[in-house]
Amino acid sequence: MNCKTIISILCFLTILLPASQSNAYQATFHPRLTLTTEYTDNLERENNNEQDDIITTVSPGFTFSIFGQTQGLNLDYDPAYAWYRENSDNNSPRHSANLEIWKQATRNTRLYVNDAFLYTEDPGAEDSDPDAEDRQGRETYYTNTATIGMTNQFGPLDVFTLEFNRRVLINDDDTEDDSYENNPTASLTYYPFRNFGTETNFSFSQTDYDNDDKNVQPSDDFENYFGSIRLIQRLSRTFSGFVGYSYTFMDYVDNEDANYELHYPNIGFSYEREDIANINISAGYLVIDREEESEGLKDDKRFQVNGDISRVWQFRTASLGITGASGYDQATFDQDDLGLRIYYDAAAVFNHEFLRDISYEINGGYRLDHYIDINPERKDKTTTAGVGLIFSRVEFMTTRVDYAYRNVASDENEDEYTENRVSLTIVLTPRNPIYLKR
Repeated sequence: MNCKTIISILCFLTILLPASQSNAYQATFHPRLTLTTEYTDNLERENNNEQDDIITTVSPGFTFSIFGQTQGLNLDYDPAYAWYRENSDNNSPRHSANLEIWKQATRNTRLYVNDAFLYTEDPGAEDSDPDAEDRQGRETYYTNTATIGMTNQFGPLDVFTLEFNRRVLINDDDTEDDSYENNPTASLTYYPFRNFGTETNFSFSQTDYDNDDKNVQPSDDFENYFGSIRLIQRLSRTFSGFVGYSYTFMDYVDNEDANYELHYPNIGFSYEREDIANINISAGYLVIDREEESEGLKDDKRFQVNGDISRVWQFRTASLGITGASGYDQATFDQDDLGLRIYYDAAAVFNHEFLRDISYEINGGYRLDHYIDINPERKDKTTTAGVGLIFSRVEFMTTRVDYAYRNVASDENEDEYTENRVSLTIVLTPRNPIYLKR
C-alpha cells in the first residue's frame, strides 16, 4: 500500500463519515492565521561555517471537527510559506496536517484512523519528537504516518488492540535514503482474576530503503519481530508490580551476518493516576546474541533499565511537568543507519501565569543516544533549553516571544552543532469556533 492509496482511503472516510451518521451531529470550523518571524544563528545546523538568517512564515490554518454520538472526525491543517532574508533559494511552502477519525462500532469496540503529514525544509520541525531523526541542512522532506486500528474492551481491565501503521519518509536530497515502513501490532491485556493479569504484545516491522542517486547504495532493508509478555499483580488501584520477558529478532534482508536477537527478562512496577502521573519502570538483563561476531561487535550482556515517566504538578497559577524515558530500539528512520541504540531522555516544562493573560514558560531537556551496533560505538548527547513569554490579553490574538537553545555533542564531529533561535509568533483566531449544526 503506497502513500497515495492511504491518502485516497482517508479522503474517502472523511467524506463518508458525516453522511453515514443516523443521529444528529455537530460540526465546527475554527480558522486561524499564524505569523512568525524567526532568527537562527546556525541555519544549516553545521559544525563549521555557521550562517545566520531571518525567516518569516505566514500560515493560514484551520481546525474542522464533526462529532456525533458514536463517531467523530477532527482535521487540523496548516499550510505555510517561508521567506528567507539572506538565503532566498530556501524559500519554500510548508504543510502540516493531522486527521483523526473514530467510530464506536459497538458498545465495547472502537475503530479509528489517524494520519499525520509534514512537508517542510526546516530541520527543527520534528525536534519535539524523540523518535524523529536529528536533521541537518535545509533540503525539503516530507513524512506521512497513517494508522488504522481497533480496540475492544471486554472487561473492566481487559483490552484487545489491533493496529496497522504505515510510515513514509521522502527526501529531496538524492544522496539521502527514503524510508518506507509497514508495522502491524497487536496487544492483549487480560485479567482472569481481579488483581492478577497478563499483558502480551506483538509487532512486526518491515522497513525498506530507496535512493534516487544510483551511485549511492541505500541502507540494508530489514524486518523486525518483537514480542513481550508480563505477569501483573495489582497491589492497589494505582500501583502494580510485574515480571516480564521481551524478545526481538532483527533480520537484515541482504546481510544475514548482521542479524541479531535480543532477550530481556525483567521485573518492574507501574503507577498510574489519570492526568497526574504515569510511571512504568522495568529493570533486567539485556542479552544481545549476534548471528556473526566480528571485531568490535560481539555478543553482549548488560543491565538495562526501561522506563517511561510523566508527572504533572498543578498550582494555583502555575504548573510543572516532567517526563523521562529509557530503553533500547532500532533507529529505523535516521539518515544514517546506526543500528541498535540504548537511549536516556529527560525533560521538564514550567509554566507560570504571573499576570492576568500574561505567562512565561521555561523548558529544558537532555537526551543520550548510545549506538552499540557500530564499531567503534558512538554516543550522541542532545541538550535543549528555552524560555517563552506569552501574551493573550486581546481576545482574538495570542503573541509569543521564544528563545530556544539546542546543542548536539557527538563522537562523529560532522554531526555536532549548536543552534540558537529567537522567534516572534502572532496567532489570530476567534476565541470560539464557528458552529454548524444539523
